[in-house]
Amino acid sequence: RQLRTEYSPPPARPTPAAGRRRKALVVGDPDGSLIGAREEAEIVAEKLERDFEVTRLMGPARSSGRRPLHGAFASRIKVLNELSKYDYDILHFAGHGDFDAEDPTRAGWVFSDGLLTAGELAALRSVPRLVFANACLSGRVSAVASGGTSVIDRRRDSDLLPSLADEFFRRGVHNYVGTAWEVDDLGAVSFAMQFYEHLLGGRCIGDAMLTGRRALA
Repeated sequence: RQLRTEYSPPPARPTPAAGRRRKALVVGDPDGSLIGAREEAEIVAEKLERDFEVTRLMGPARSSGRRPLHGAFASRIKVLNELSKYDYDILHFAGHGDFDAEDPTRAGWVFSDGLLTAGELAALRSVPRLVFANACLSGRVSAVASGGTSVIDRRRDSDLLPSLADEFFRRGVHNYVGTAWEVDDLGAVSFAMQFYEHLLGGRCIGDAMLTGRRALA
């Protein structure tokens, strides 16, 4: 699903500044509970490396853990630092999405060192033009949704994504692609591969999304 709101800038094809190679930041399994998400992120990173300079942040930052084969460990602070220092064209996230149970308006992505919310992007001088959030929201959700209602009572978690997407749009992200339902590892990888294959081939985002959906169907 590609969500567009009143905060969305007009659709535009991402174009890097003259003389600058396009950059992508790929984050996989930052809280250490989704091995499939890390595998997806590695596959996406390999795909993007054909046309982008890719920075990989994989797995949670643990003092006892071994360094990832490629890139560095993923942490909330590391992601914010990367987005502060460099102009990324694409940010791909594979992991958990959640609400803060104490403050339902703070939707974000789950890292081992805390919840990264879109509101934390406010201080950045620039934000990616495309954010792809392959976050299985039903994997970890709080008991309270927007408006103070219970997620359990509502029997759905599709309300979680729009508020997060809204915040990204407020910060100037042109396109936010994400899921509003449970997603298995195979489906997530299949859709992402079809999406990026066609986007990198020169197709518009809408066409790339349609191709990915047809592949899943």
